[in-house]
Amino acid sequence: MATAGEDVWDSLPEGEQKSVWDETERNFWVNLRSKKDAENKKIEKDFQLSINEVRLKLSDLTGQRSQLKESQSRLARELAKVEAELARTTDECEEKATRLERIEQDYQASRQKRTETLHDIWFKMRRFFRQKRGEDPDAPDHLGPESEGIVLPEMLSELSLGFNGLTPRVEPTNVTSVVADRPEEEEEEEEEDEDRMEGVEHHDNRGASSLVDIVDADGNVIGPVEQIEPWNQWVEGIQELEIRRPVKIRRGRRFNTTHLAGIYERTEAKGVKWLSCMIQATGAIQAKRCLSCDKNQGAFDDCIIVGGDLFQKCGNCEWNRQGCHGSSGDSIDKLASRERAQRKKQLEDGAQETSANPSSET
Repeated sequence: MATAGEDVWDSLPEGEQKSVWDETERNFWVNLRSKKDAENKKIEKDFQLSINEVRLKLSDLTGQRSQLKESQSRLARELAKVEAELARTTDECEEKATRLERIEQDYQASRQKRTETLHDIWFKMRRFFRQKRGEDPDAPDHLGPESEGIVLPEMLSELSLGFNGLTPRVEPTNVTSVVADRPEEEEEEEEEDEDRMEGVEHHDNRGASSLVDIVDADGNVIGPVEQIEPWNQWVEGIQELEIRRPVKIRRGRRFNTTHLAGIYERTEAKGVKWLSCMIQATGAIQAKRCLSCDKNQGAFDDCIIVGGDLFQKCGNCEWNRQGCHGSSGDSIDKLASRERAQRKKQLEDGAQETSANPSSET
């Protein structure tokens, strides 16, 4: 059953129906366009706000990044200066500490020698005067040189302060004839003491063979490391190994002939400075440097370890008398190294014999 609205629509002429649909379509598009324009404007506005917000934040971050990079560069330059100053100061401290140790040891040795000299003079002269007085020269004597005031000054309370040479020699009293007869001997002893107090690093290299050269960072030869007597197991063991490279001092480290002479000191059980040089010449360069070498704490350019029970430290850590940690732990085949060293020595000895005894045709 048709409704009233449908009846009215059906009663309209066809032309009017078309006009109605045209109007309806126009209104639809107008309304849709208005709605979409509003939606699009809102979306565009939201995007614009987001873009502006992010751009503003990006601009701030870019400025901060530039400032931080500038600070980073400045701090890197300052750090490099500090590290260079630290390395220089460490080297000087190391040198002064070694020098102080030598001075203190020589001071103790000097006091011991002077004490023995005083007691020797006392014993001889007491015996001499008893004999001259017609007494038994071998009678027990419970007195000492201190009974005549012949004593050394009190030991320095601070060996590291105010010590610039020998303590003045205490001359014995009431032994005028002996002193008059021994002026040259006394003078020679003083000169020997002064030489010793200047440093025990002097090495008698007469007849010693050179094992390897020490060179600076540019390869310039500073001087040789010479063979020494095998006075301990470390020295004996490492002198049997093949020399693989010269001993290279790191750039910026001060090392001259005076330092070279000091490697022969025997102030402790190993003789670490000479041993350190030989470790650098015979061991394996570490793929990963130890913590100390990574901070340039030491005399040498490379982190080098021989390996085994006797040679677990790199040359730098041995030189500094400290533990060695963090390296890759590369080591050499010591048996093969000894065999190569022996073959090389045999070849050199054979060449020397050939040159000394050239064959002649008859």
